[in-house]
Amino acid sequence: MISFAFSQLKMWSLHMLGCCTLILWVLCLISIGLLGYTQCYMAQAIIANCAVVIPANILLTVLYLVLTPLRWLYSRFMNLIVTRFLSFGALKPTFWTADYATLLDAFPIAYSKVLLTDVMSLTESQARSAMRQRCATAPFPQLRRDIASIIPAWIMNSMLFRLIAAVVLTFVAWWLIGFTYIPLIIPNEQVQDQVFPHTKPGTHEAIQRPARHRPSTLRMRIPQCKFLVKAREKYGEKGGNTACMNE
Repeated sequence: MISFAFSQLKMWSLHMLGCCTLILWVLCLISIGLLGYTQCYMAQAIIANCAVVIPANILLTVLYLVLTPLRWLYSRFMNLIVTRFLSFGALKPTFWTADYATLLDAFPIAYSKVLLTDVMSLTESQARSAMRQRCATAPFPQLRRDIASIIPAWIMNSMLFRLIAAVVLTFVAWWLIGFTYIPLIIPNEQVQDQVFPHTKPGTHEAIQRPARHRPSTLRMRIPQCKFLVKAREKYGEKGGNTACMNE
């Protein structure tokens, strides 16, 4: 009877500990949003690092190693789906033949449909410029407006939204990029605001406000991009950079 009561007490304690941890974590997330709104970027960075960045990096690193067999299956499945999608059905690999070489064969087809040119005949800068010009034409501006009507810009630009998106993208990126992690968030350097109200006609008086930090920059670190390595192996360094458009 005593052992049963102790077991129930232990179970209740674990449940309470889990609930308190979840509540504390949610409060930390709310604090990250509020501290950004009040421009307390140093405190925001400390809480974000302790509540999100460090735990997420530890968890994702462990999962990356433990789930290696599942990552292989995940990569094959994504290669299969994306290859068929990007090639508009021209390439139809099986699950066992859907490797990165086949995926790379699909990218020039997709680029040619979007840019209306053979992207592999362009230099990296030319390909990037052509992609920017294409993104400025229909239907991409309308798509951006539609997204902005659903998710306001102030939400998308908030640290909390970017943190959640970075963690999700880090997980998804295992297929195309490989292992990634989020470096610690460090507030940007302090800046001094200057206000110049009119005191006399033709003169200004500078008023210095207290120094403050600028909004923190959130980054994703890619030790070695898997797609870029495979693209350079297939097309050479210049061709690989053009295919990847990020080097």
